[in-house]
Amino acid sequence: MFHAGEAQRTGALAELPADALKTDAPPLLYGPTETLAYVLHGLLPAHGVAARLCAEVRDALPRFAPRSVLDFGAGPGSALLAALDAWPESLHEAVAVEPSRSMTQVAEHLLADRPGVTFRRS
Repeated sequence: MFHAGEAQRTGALAELPADALKTDAPPLLYGPTETLAYVLHGLLPAHGVAARLCAEVRDALPRFAPRSVLDFGAGPGSALLAALDAWPESLHEAVAVEPSRSMTQVAEHLLADRPGVTFRRS
């Protein structure tokens, strides 16, 4: 993981407000290297869990038909993919909030053919 000082030096935090780093918790920052590691080792397990959860909700609540979804901390979009697959007829709007530019780039690529997906940095 990047440290805050390193992230600022490399420009990874150029678009975040200066006071965003003033917390008691260490920042969890994903640059290109961390994003690649997550995509290679975490994307499929995260998508599997999200897909299972969405399928269980869909099966337990057959009349539930969400029209929109917000994924805060969307990462590469694995949970959005699962939700869009679970409710393809009703889900028309998806908002992915992800501060990492490199994670957002992966999500944009993976969700490129899905209409109604909007990406936000904060």
